[in-house]
Amino acid sequence: GRLSSCVHVVGSFLPVTICNYGTALCSTIRMMYLSVVAKWMYPNADVFVLDVLPTSIPYLVFAMAGIGGAVKSVIFYCHFPDKLLTRDTVNGLVTDNDNTSTRTSTQTLKACLQSIYRKLLDRLEEWSMSFSDLILLNSNFTRREVITAFPTLAAMQTQQQQQQQ
Repeated sequence: GRLSSCVHVVGSFLPVTICNYGTALCSTIRMMYLSVVAKWMYPNADVFVLDVLPTSIPYLVFAMAGIGGAVKSVIFYCHFPDKLLTRDTVNGLVTDNDNTSTRTSTQTLKACLQSIYRKLLDRLEEWSMSFSDLILLNSNFTRREVITAFPTLAAMQTQQQQQQQ
């Protein structure tokens, strides 16, 4: 049903997957499209709040800086790092339940490509988050996980705290 008269659905024509692969890539593309449309619909917005995926934060920062030179903000609300949601983990440690000695060459190639795909998207997630003016976290647990998963963000936070003193 209809959510609200102020909720606008855009980009529903964009695919969620490509042949049941690339969910994270498709989500990134959808988020970029949404950010471009939001910036076009609200060109004078002072603040954009992003949720779930941070990958379009750099676009918004640079697009907002180009309008009148006014200080604008991008806030990212992080529920939990996507990087950690896509791993088979036990107590934060990656598990390898797949016996690599019985893999075929096709399975090995697929695993290698998936690993490269995830590493690129994980680095993009961390890099993108670094552009936000403020990162909101839903708990101290999530804060610890973000700091562990994204050491460059933790280093940036420490540097900012030192500059403020």
